[in-house]
Amino acid sequence: MAFSKVPANVRFSQNYTLTFTDSLAIPRPQNVPSYDPGLAHIVENDSIYYFIDLQRNIIKVNLATSAVNLLQLPLQKGTGDVLSFCHPSREKFILIQDFPVRLLILGDTKITYHSLPNINFPSTNTAFNTLSKTLKKGAVNFIIDYGNLHYDSTKNQLHIGLQPLNAYDSEGFEDFGRIGIFDLSSLKWISTYALPEGMLKYKGRKTYSYLLSKKNMLFKNDTMFVSYVNDHFVYYYKEGKYLGKFPHISTSSKDMFLPVDLEDARDVEKMKAYEYAAPYYGAYNYHEKLKLYSRIYYDQQEALESSGKYRPPYLQRSIHAVFLDEHFNHVGEYTFPLGSLEFESLIAVSDGFLLYSTKYTNTDPTQQYFQLKYKYTITPKDNDTKKEIK
Repeated sequence: MAFSKVPANVRFSQNYTLTFTDSLAIPRPQNVPSYDPGLAHIVENDSIYYFIDLQRNIIKVNLATSAVNLLQLPLQKGTGDVLSFCHPSREKFILIQDFPVRLLILGDTKITYHSLPNINFPSTNTAFNTLSKTLKKGAVNFIIDYGNLHYDSTKNQLHIGLQPLNAYDSEGFEDFGRIGIFDLSSLKWISTYALPEGMLKYKGRKTYSYLLSKKNMLFKNDTMFVSYVNDHFVYYYKEGKYLGKFPHISTSSKDMFLPVDLEDARDVEKMKAYEYAAPYYGAYNYHEKLKLYSRIYYDQQEALESSGKYRPPYLQRSIHAVFLDEHFNHVGEYTFPLGSLEFESLIAVSDGFLLYSTKYTNTDPTQQYFQLKYKYTITPKDNDTKKEIK
């Protein structure tokens, strides 16, 4: 499949790299048993907001002062997890929750709930079309992405990452947009856009694992950038209209793995080995101070060690941060020290990345939490200085 191949004729330059600049002394929030900043977070100016699944609260970390505050959310008990959230203004949070799927708008003094209706998607998948007509009240014919929610303040609309039910292991969804525009004034879907591209577009009656079917969204000004973990290209849109694509690859990028037969996908061990070995790309980011885009590339590895045990999925991979300028030219990359990154443990900020690590409580070794640990700053290559991480 041509889309799996590493694009040719890409010019690589090494004008920028990452430099380790600081060990962070962010205190652990008190009375918070567990949270994961890599799963749901937003970054604004000097603050990062982490969502806490179990306690239904938000932790706010001020990077400039190292202050940590807990924002308690008046969410109803017995409802599902928060899948995504954004912060349109100082007084407002918008969240999407599952079971049931609904939109929550939290102001200073109240919270309002709104159902998200089904979407009339074009599909040649007979089972999906039948299911869409017979869903019970409160059920929807789509799955919300985790962490893909962006607010357009100029139109008071949400851009919500989604996919049809079971799309990653079925066919007939090639004309099904993977981002929905939901208008907050009328509380209706306006349209969908971002058809599946590259590898996902041509998988047919085969599949990838759920991890390798994910997409990432970056909303910058009026342009939406969409990247897929198993695709060398990034696709961009304006007002829901496709503008083009460009390669964002590492000098170490390998051909993407082809999809597997559905029968093989049902074999847990085969899919585990497939995921552990496959190369893929992480989140798509923009660093405002440097005017650079970045993408994290996780290189291919052997799934099994010589002992026959599974190799750790992240700690022994070669992992690279790859930088493009505003004209989408490759201008540098950095290879992280082996074993320094956990799964999605980087948080992009305006001048680089923050790195967090897993910690465990002294009283309960099974109870984990996450703590900001280091900062890497994007620097011109000739300013690259080595500093030991302790």
